[in-house]
Amino acid sequence: MPEQQEKRKTYTSTEVKTRYNKKTYVQYSIKLRRVEDADIINLIEKEKNNGFGTSEAIKNLIKNAKKL
Repeated sequence: MPEQQEKRKTYTSTEVKTRYNKKTYVQYSIKLRRVEDADIINLIEKEKNNGFGTSEAIKNLIKNAKKL
């Protein structure tokens, strides 16, 4: 009687990336109003003009605010 081979599940790269992202990252989404939040938008855009991406710009602003 031949031994049964274990069936191994194969994962697509999308499934692997999704699983990795879920255990590694936390994602937040915000909407800013152009008029009421113009000061915040300007701060973020200023950081982005200095060569930072959006996430890095927001991180910099939060870290600098904590130092105050």
